[in-house]
Amino acid sequence: MGLKDWYDGVAGSVGLETFAEEERKEQQQKAEQAAAQQKSQLSQQNSGLDVAQYDKPGISECVNWSGFGHDDIFQTNQDSIDARRVSQVAEIWQEVATKLRERGENYATDIGKIVDGGWQGEAAENAREVGKPASDWMKASADAFEMTGNNLNGAGEAAGEAAKMVPEPEGHNWGHTAGYAALGPAGLPAAGLDGLGQMEKREQQEKAAQETMGRVYSPALTEVDSKMPQYTKPDGSTAEPPPANPGGGPGAGGGGVPGGGAGAAGGGAGAGGVPGAGSMPGSGSLPGSGDTGPPASTSSQSATPPGGPGGPGGMPPGAGAGAGAGAGAGGAMGGMAGMAGGAAGAGAGPGAGGRAGAGAGGAGAGA
Repeated sequence: MGLKDWYDGVAGSVGLETFAEEERKEQQQKAEQAAAQQKSQLSQQNSGLDVAQYDKPGISECVNWSGFGHDDIFQTNQDSIDARRVSQVAEIWQEVATKLRERGENYATDIGKIVDGGWQGEAAENAREVGKPASDWMKASADAFEMTGNNLNGAGEAAGEAAKMVPEPEGHNWGHTAGYAALGPAGLPAAGLDGLGQMEKREQQEKAAQETMGRVYSPALTEVDSKMPQYTKPDGSTAEPPPANPGGGPGAGGGGVPGGGAGAAGGGAGAGGVPGAGSMPGSGSLPGSGDTGPPASTSSQSATPPGGPGGPGGMPPGAGAGAGAGAGAGGAMGGMAGMAGGAAGAGAGPGAGGRAGAGAGGAGAGA
């Protein structure tokens, strides 16, 4: 380490490539590979899902990560998105999708068997007519729920990968520099070069952190935000998310970055054994894009998992808790209320409207 710092002090002063710069370029390649792998994996997971429409993206502003210091970025990664928590919420979405899909596949058949078993009259005919559209709605909603879970996983994995790739910043090793100075007049030039080398290393590590966020973190969250499915009620109307309240105040570790405001209160339960909407931590206006320049700040709500646990749970100052009501399957369709509601159980329109929902403190849960 000492010889590298000394060499970097010499190389940097004469315009040669330093060891620190070479390490930063290697980190850049790793970041690009990680981003490409994450994008490909998410695309494969969602490729077989039938989702016709997506929510309007909530990420709308560009923030350049080069405006954040290494320490700010490191603290953002530690304090903002909890990748484990996001994974748990994603799993809830996927579990509900599986159950809803199973019910959807059997619903029309089960209704037909009941009618064929001796049920007669106008009510029986209405039930038969309702069977297929209700079944189709359940299966389509299951695809939307599964995509939401996949997207949340993608956002959480990107955040976790960025956190792993941005180490805690190193301070200046004064003891090492002093070791050269202790050699007397002959060691003073070496001490100066060592100091310059360490400075070069810190600058390159900071730049590597900025590039990692711009290549791994921001593109992933921007991609997820643009591909969050739009939910429909059984009657075909769109289930709109509640409006997000703007946040304010400094975010955790971000220094003057707008924090997250609290979303609308959540509630509601779907009929038939699958609870309605809970809530997970949402996001306020959060920084996030790097040199690549994708939209970077979001005022969107969180993705609210049907039956998921409510409340923020250990989020840093400035965090918002997005939430919303989950409409019971039969809530919007007169004659379908008893049957579709009892069979499906899951909320037709999770209140958050499909936002990434991985957000947290104002210091950096947005893209």
